[in-house]
Amino acid sequence: MVDSSKTYKPPNYTENKGNDDLSPDKYFQHILNSRAAFAPKSYSNAYLFRSKRDGKAPDIDDDGCAIFWKKEILKPVELGFLRVPSDTEKSEAVLALTLQHLETDMTFNVITTHLPSGDEPKKELERLAVLNSPSARWTARRICFDDTSWKEVPYENNADFVGITSYVKYFAQRKDTQTIFALDANSRPSFPPIKPASSSSETNVWGTILQDTGLESIWVQSSFLKITGEPMNSPKPFVVSVNKMRG
Repeated sequence: MVDSSKTYKPPNYTENKGNDDLSPDKYFQHILNSRAAFAPKSYSNAYLFRSKRDGKAPDIDDDGCAIFWKKEILKPVELGFLRVPSDTEKSEAVLALTLQHLETDMTFNVITTHLPSGDEPKKELERLAVLNSPSARWTARRICFDDTSWKEVPYENNADFVGITSYVKYFAQRKDTQTIFALDANSRPSFPPIKPASSSSETNVWGTILQDTGLESIWVQSSFLKITGEPMNSPKPFVVSVNKMRG
């Protein structure tokens, strides 16, 4: 999907605060042009830890979200980004990729993102704010493959996204396709419900994602968790030791 004329260049915002060439709008255009299924996370802790350990190593880069696939089995047909509202220097995004199975022509959507970390209630509010925030300015753009080339195509009916869950729901409601939302939520199903600014009732990340997107959790489908997020088997609540992956 990426060729020599469309090279992705890392932002390295950490050393370039105030650089207009790295402003969110301009960098958003860059990652769209690069055709890389990668959304950088500027000012990342991974960058800071590596820079302190290795100094000026040339391969130091910010982390982010990426989607990989086997090109012998799948081909990309649509790549989209939903930029998370932020200040004039920081840029993060939700990444959406539609893949087509070469043998059957069936398509499915994969969406990924990385929510703010922290176990305090205020951090859960931060996570809820990026899941649904009607008052913020959300920008979504995509490119599609038309058998010969990649071209930017507006979302149908000028889709009005008001947060990450509305973006995921857009894909989940597509006909004749399946949708996978795989993310680092930095939360847990049992996180105590809390009232976000965009709602009149208490909720958490787990409940908001399931309610707003219409998707089901694989942990519920496989009978490890109840729909409420409570374990089906309290002595052995999880099949894995951690619920996140570090790349």
